[in-house]
Amino acid sequence: MADLDVLLDGLLGEIDNYMENNKIGYAKATIVTISLNLILQLFFVYVQYHNAGVVVMLKEALFVITFTKPGVDAYRVANGTKQRANTLVDPHNEMVLIRVLELLVECIPSTIIQAMALVSEHYSTLSALSLVSSLCTVAFISACISIEKDVSEKSRAESPNFYGLTPLESRSRTIGICICAFFISFFQLSAKAIACALCSVEGSTVLVVYIGAEVAIMFIYKIASGNFMYWWSLSSRRLRLLASVILRFAMKIIMDFTGMMFCRHPLEMGGAFYSLNIAFTPVVCLFLGSRYVAFTSDKERVEKADLQFVWKPSEVYGAIGLLIILQFFTFLLFVDLMMPSYKSTFMNFQSGSEFCIESFR
Repeated sequence: MADLDVLLDGLLGEIDNYMENNKIGYAKATIVTISLNLILQLFFVYVQYHNAGVVVMLKEALFVITFTKPGVDAYRVANGTKQRANTLVDPHNEMVLIRVLELLVECIPSTIIQAMALVSEHYSTLSALSLVSSLCTVAFISACISIEKDVSEKSRAESPNFYGLTPLESRSRTIGICICAFFISFFQLSAKAIACALCSVEGSTVLVVYIGAEVAIMFIYKIASGNFMYWWSLSSRRLRLLASVILRFAMKIIMDFTGMMFCRHPLEMGGAFYSLNIAFTPVVCLFLGSRYVAFTSDKERVEKADLQFVWKPSEVYGAIGLLIILQFFTFLLFVDLMMPSYKSTFMNFQSGSEFCIESFR
């Protein structure tokens, strides 16, 4: 689906649009995100298949380069393909990890880039459509990861205390859960993308400091609790550390921008950390928006920034506020539709090691 978004952006001519409007920086940034996506996917292919043989690894790398990897993974999962010998994870988790990498380095950054281009000038229908398509793509992938893992028979059998919030016996409630999961991500990403784009008008420093601080807090929390490293069977500790750093960073960014339900897993952020992050999102968005309002109140700074269009304070707070409110009520509906016994997973302080011990009992 993320690769479909790449093709869709190409069809819409977003990169060409940047070039034609002398937005070279946006065009280059978009190309960089696509390139980084390929590089990280190739790294994952190495981690996943380096013990399975060179031929197998090269074949999987070819799927990545030709943008067919998501389709191949989906086909394997749909057909119940078993885990290949000497590989790290099973096909389902492989598909999830590939999607996570796509969200991290391609989908979310591309969405922010498009939002940045949109807030600095009078928007065009083309730009708006491209942004909406990216928002929908990210929300869809985020919802799919969470719901597919939750309804998986294997997941429910291995971790019945975590997986099972989707009420499969009620079709209407199941559909409602899926729709809510989509719109929770859609509204949160929209609010975050707009807030980040508005703040970037002032410069990238505030944005980098904010993201860096949040990631650093999460890293410190995970290290202090002894749950930073993933429990993967890799031959090299350095490789395991590098993979853990990348995936921890990825899950934090994805949680911040999409509110993906899967991130509340004890092996990821944990329920309490996840809920705290969701509650903190409106504060962050409004703070970033206030930076834009303060910046644009100075006419000299606006002229130096060469902004073609300036949002009014009411438009800034109105847009962000509306998206936050919509997400809040969607989240409440989600909680109302889910199985009651799993509400505690959103406030769980259970560590990853405790979860693993419980799962093996």
